[in-house]
Amino acid sequence: MHGTGGSKDGNWFPWLKNEIEKQGFHCGLKQFPINMGTQSYGSWAREFDKFSIDENTTIFAHSLAPIFVVKYLISNNKKIAKLVSVAGFNADGNVEEINKMNSTFLMPEIIGFEKYCKERICIYSDDDPYLSFESQDKFANDIGAKKVVIKGGKHLNAEFGYTKLEELLQYI
Repeated sequence: MHGTGGSKDGNWFPWLKNEIEKQGFHCGLKQFPINMGTQSYGSWAREFDKFSIDENTTIFAHSLAPIFVVKYLISNNKKIAKLVSVAGFNADGNVEEINKMNSTFLMPEIIGFEKYCKERICIYSDDDPYLSFESQDKFANDIGAKKVVIKGGKHLNAEFGYTKLEELLQYI
């Protein structure tokens, strides 16, 4: 899943879809509303409702998408097997306009997410220009995730050269 201003066809998503399907699994990519006035938790939830998820589902999510998944699962009392968060957060970042677009996704606190998701992995960098290391680290702590910190990875997206993210392969 992509984040704010993202595309299902961007970053490392097409590469990962291909890798998942090579292993014989189904992979769904969805475009979510990304414009000011259309991007909201509600608009994303309506699109996400079209997916069939269950306790065997693994979700790979980037940037805004991990907190969306956390809030969606808790709000809808749904369970999945695994969430792999890449550059995930639950706090304002460094760009005010993006903070406004993301505001409906954030949660005052995350408690007990472990009962909605058996395995949680957070991959993030030590020098993200949009999000503080502390906010990403706190998100990982709040969801009880295994932490994988990539040195010098920035926002782990195509803007910074990530059209592949080999670290994800072990979590398929």
